[in-house]
Amino acid sequence: PRTNGNNRTADSWETADYYFSSGALYPMEVIDKTGPFNEDYFIDQIDTEYGFRAAKEGIRIVRCNLCELTHQLGYSKSTGGKNFNTYSPARLYDINRNCIKVARDLRTRESLHNCYNCLVIYGLKMGWNILRYDDDKAAKLLAIISGIWSGLFSRLPRRHFASFSCET
Repeated sequence: PRTNGNNRTADSWETADYYFSSGALYPMEVIDKTGPFNEDYFIDQIDTEYGFRAAKEGIRIVRCNLCELTHQLGYSKSTGGKNFNTYSPARLYDINRNCIKVARDLRTRESLHNCYNCLVIYGLKMGWNILRYDDDKAAKLLAIISGIWSGLFSRLPRRHFASFSCET
């Protein structure tokens, strides 16, 4: 049998604990039971939050290893021989706000684990790359801090923080 990049059998299906990325297909019965997508998220974590809600409703989530989604995360940059993905300040705000908001709204073990991965594992690496290699450091770090603050203490929609710039 063929295998994908994760060394899983390509023609097999696996039950997943929760769904955490883009590219999901949901039967109408799932949407009827779980409800619509939460448009407060706009981008980043909208599929994750929906998958967590579906799992909370007892809906079995299945991954098809034969399917492959090519998904560009941010945009690639290369500086001094170092390649990394980066995002606009508005997107960095969304990433940080929404992973906290999912954990606050759902309060499940999985949503808290997702928040930890976003902020600590992934967030520290991204912050380090911004400080060392990225342009517009101040605006991007302000966006991250604002997203964390908004996720923890308020429910302000993205439009309040959609434009970050420290240029004069």
